Amino acid sequence: MYDGFINAAKEVFGKKVRIVADRFHVAKLYREGLETLRKKELKRLQRVLSTVDYKK
Repeated sequence: MYDGFINAAKEVFGKKVRIVADRFHVAKLYREGLETLRKKELKRLQRVLSTVDYKK
């Protein structure tokens, strides 16, 4: 979870409240980061490799 969200929750509810991150949102953030990395790598490979090698 983002620090801003955690800090806001602690400010509103107090420091003794347990902050919980559900696995669905954690997985979503993980997948988004992985997808961004995949797209960057594909663009890099397209620049570096020949058209034939890139299609392989």
